[in-house]
Amino acid sequence: FPRRIAIVTSGTGAAIHDCLRTAALRCPAVGIVHVDVRVQGTGAADEVARAIRALDRAADHLAIDAIVVTRGGGSIEDLWAFNERPVADALFARRNVRVVAAIGHESDTTIAELVADRRASTPTQAITVLVPDREELAEQLGLLGDRLGSSLRRSMGPRRWSIR
Repeated sequence: FPRRIAIVTSGTGAAIHDCLRTAALRCPAVGIVHVDVRVQGTGAADEVARAIRALDRAADHLAIDAIVVTRGGGSIEDLWAFNERPVADALFARRNVRVVAAIGHESDTTIAELVADRRASTPTQAITVLVPDREELAEQLGLLGDRLGSSLRRSMGPRRWSIR
């Protein structure tokens, strides 16, 4: 159960909005930290790599349990920053936090997705992988409560109490 997830993506793209909406619907108790980076063009790979390294160093301080590196679809040229060495090196070097990468459309695969701990086909799926569904959690808690009650009733059973 993650306390907080960092999302590394552009603040102006649809990916961040999809991630925030999905996280809020699934479990609003999970905190989100958004790191706004360029996701295409000159310097994008360096920005993404810096964000990953900084989040990995500060994971304990920020209580970050996972990072989502994501962007929406586009041409291979649009996605190219996620095929560059600085991003792959930053993903490979991190030690403190797991990463889910969701770059482009389902049929696209980038080097970043191959180096990350897990690949998701879309930004929404990346959040779904990390953020538990509150309705499923409530159902599990109900079942555990029922089992605990049954166990207590069995262990207490009918007893005769005597006072001496």
